[in-house]
Amino acid sequence: MLSKAGSALFIWVGMLVTVGLYEAISGFFVGRETGALDHVFYFAMICILGGSIWNASIWRAKGGLQASIVAACVWLVATILLYILLFFVVMGASLAEFLDLLKFWQGGTLGLLLLVLAIAPILIGEVNRKLK
Repeated sequence: MLSKAGSALFIWVGMLVTVGLYEAISGFFVGRETGALDHVFYFAMICILGGSIWNASIWRAKGGLQASIVAACVWLVATILLYILLFFVVMGASLAEFLDLLKFWQGGTLGLLLLVLAIAPILIGEVNRKLK
C-alpha cells in the first residue's frame, strides 16, 4: 500500500498524464479560443478536482485530513517545480513573465491553478469526511 505522500504523488502524475493526453487530442481536433497556457491551466484545474475526489476516497477511512494536507503540499510543490522547469528551462521565460502568471487577480492563470491546488484536496477531503 502506498504512503500518503506516495499516493498523492501517484495521483498528481496521473493528472499530469491526463492533461498531456487531453492537450494532444484537443490540439488536434479542437480549435482554441483561449491562449495555449490558459487552456492547459483550466483543464488542469478540472483534473485537480478529480484527483482531490480520488485522494479523499482512498484515504476516507483513516487519516483523511492528513492525507488531504499531504496531497495539497505534494501537488503544490511538484507543480511549482514543474512550471519553473517549463518556464525557465524549456521556454526561456523571464522572471517578470513568470510572476505575471502568478497574479490571478489580474488574470494570471498559474496563480489560480496553485490556489486551487492548495485548497481543493483539503476542502474535498473534509466534505468527504463529513459525508461519511
